Amino acid sequence: MSADDRLRLLQAFGGADVDEAASGLDRQQSARRLVLEHVALERRPLAGRQRIEKCAREGVDAAIDQAIEGVIAGIYFNMGHVCCAGSRLLVQESAFTTVVHKLRDRIQTLRLGNPLDKNTDIGAINNKPQLEKIRELVQSGVDEGAELVQTSCTLPERGYWYPPTFLTGVTASHRVAQEEIFGPVLAVMTFRTPEEAFERANNTPYGLSAGVWTDKGSKIFKMVNKLRAGVVWANTFNKFDPTSPFGGYKESGFGREGGVQGLSAYLKLS
Repeated sequence: MSADDRLRLLQAFGGADVDEAASGLDRQQSARRLVLEHVALERRPLAGRQRIEKCAREGVDAAIDQAIEGVIAGIYFNMGHVCCAGSRLLVQESAFTTVVHKLRDRIQTLRLGNPLDKNTDIGAINNKPQLEKIRELVQSGVDEGAELVQTSCTLPERGYWYPPTFLTGVTASHRVAQEEIFGPVLAVMTFRTPEEAFERANNTPYGLSAGVWTDKGSKIFKMVNKLRAGVVWANTFNKFDPTSPFGGYKESGFGREGGVQGLSAYLKLS
């Protein structure tokens, strides 16, 4: 398809392998004396390939119960199969015990079952290879010293199921903090100072989205300006405005969806 001289725009979604293949089209087409006018790449995790792009912050000045609900929605929605799932949670050390206790209690209330049932919170994993990838990454976290916390619910016999899970004691060097699990698994990390939080949050080659939880408006603006992410939410998660552009920083792709900026790739103005 890329060799067809009628091609004017390539919109690519996927992981690093997809981006690399798309980026190589310019060279291939130059050899064929063809010109590809636009390439719009948004790197989204497929089968756990993409690294973590999102980080939720929890500070002592935040409404913790509200933040917990945001964290739950951010990572366990759609079984974690979301391009901007909240896979990492950075918690201020002074709030760590309280946050972990509330998270432990909250995931016990999540209901697994038929996703067509309106009372279901967690459905099945998309496929068997992805389920095996989730298991392998979680086990690597345990082997590297993280503590595993899971729900005590009974999993259905049929289908590919994984219980809501979070890991504590995670450091930046752990695979679960650097590789996208793409499942219902949360990696919990701690920080002492805001500067340390910014450093850990930005310590990834990706930057699609982030979230901040705090009651102080001035702190929100400070955090937003220091987080290298295409979208930063404050005291909410995964809320989108179709008139606002959506896209990432660094290796999370270039180009935007939504708004005027999202339409520009499809237009050629004279």
